[in-house]
Amino acid sequence: MGNLVRFLNQNRKIIYKWIIIIALFLLITRTLNWYIKNNSTNEVNELANTNKNGINNSVSNDVNNRAKETSKEEDNIKDFIEECRANKVVSAYEKLSENTKQNEKYKEQYKFEKNFINNFINLGSNYTITKNPGITNRYLIEIVEGDLLTSGNSKVLAKKYLYIEKGKINIED
Repeated sequence: MGNLVRFLNQNRKIIYKWIIIIALFLLITRTLNWYIKNNSTNEVNELANTNKNGINNSVSNDVNNRAKETSKEEDNIKDFIEECRANKVVSAYEKLSENTKQNEKYKEQYKFEKNFINNFINLGSNYTITKNPGITNRYLIEIVEGDLLTSGNSKVLAKKYLYIEKGKINIED
């Protein structure tokens, strides 16, 4: 024990110097680790906020806009078919595009009523509207007999494609 005390007394300055160097080293490394951790967290948060507010927000806005647009188009087609089923020929005919009105089958209101309303819409008791995948504004209209919800059976009697063109309905034959 005496030798240890004598060694410590003789080398006191060197020992203090090494203790201070080691303490400074630990203090500096802990400070740098804390600084790097906080900065990287802030950078990650900033990047995440940028992605959320920038890229993801624009993508979700685009998807929402398309969904709203599709919903409006589908509502327009439903309104059109309901007007046809209620024999509101004049208002339904006004919703047709000029391309459809140039078709020989739909050139005049009475032809439209005969060829589309009587020979297509009124064939069955119900109808289905299905959005055509891949084409943004094209819908398949199926006239069915029977009710799929109550009986579980339905028979497709006729099919036509409708699409929206400049706010007007175009019938494909």
